[in-house]
Amino acid sequence: MINSLSCIIPFYNETDSLLKILTELSKVKNITQFICVDDGSTNNLSEKIQNKFPKILLIPLSINNGKSFAVRKGLEKTIEENIILFDADLIDVKKLEVEKAIKIYFNGYYDLLIMKNIGDNKFIDGILRKDIFQSGKRILSKSDLNNVLKNEIKGFELEVLINKYMINAHKKVGWVENSSYNPHKIKKEALFRGFLKDFNMTVQIICRIGLIDYVKQMIFFAKVRAD
Repeated sequence: MINSLSCIIPFYNETDSLLKILTELSKVKNITQFICVDDGSTNNLSEKIQNKFPKILLIPLSINNGKSFAVRKGLEKTIEENIILFDADLIDVKKLEVEKAIKIYFNGYYDLLIMKNIGDNKFIDGILRKDIFQSGKRILSKSDLNNVLKNEIKGFELEVLINKYMINAHKKVGWVENSSYNPHKIKKEALFRGFLKDFNMTVQIICRIGLIDYVKQMIFFAKVRAD
């Protein structure tokens, strides 16, 4: 199929909300392959996915290795030359919004198209532009993603390292509005634990790319609105 994509969704101990995401994304005609990578979950979500979506390629990992490792495993099984990445905990995914983003991407101007991720913490995330440069909802080529994943990537570093690759390779990057969002970590976990996890994520990212690069991405990366 022309203008087709493989969709990779890594997950770890997520809720049944992933089933809702897959139900909506399965209506998107351009997505011809779904790969869900279970990153060592201890619940029965994988079984539910297999029962409800038998055509989805499910890759179970025995231990939790982190998002980037899971995406790399998924990428190894992709059949299309373009990839769409989604988080497993998104709320309010809409078929038409995804199709609009895909159409813009396949117009051929952008090498990376980011779907904005406005969520529970939208005021702060909007000011810091985390809703764009740290959004996990992305469309890019298989070759570009493979080049990024050749490096050792841990934890929550994937998005900012994709950004860094795009900057260094002088690739064209844009973003589009999108109403789906991740629930804030303080809603998924206890208040203190959620805050601490969010803080540790930011510290890990800054330690990997450096404070100056982090601020540069925050201010200058993906400034072009594509829709």
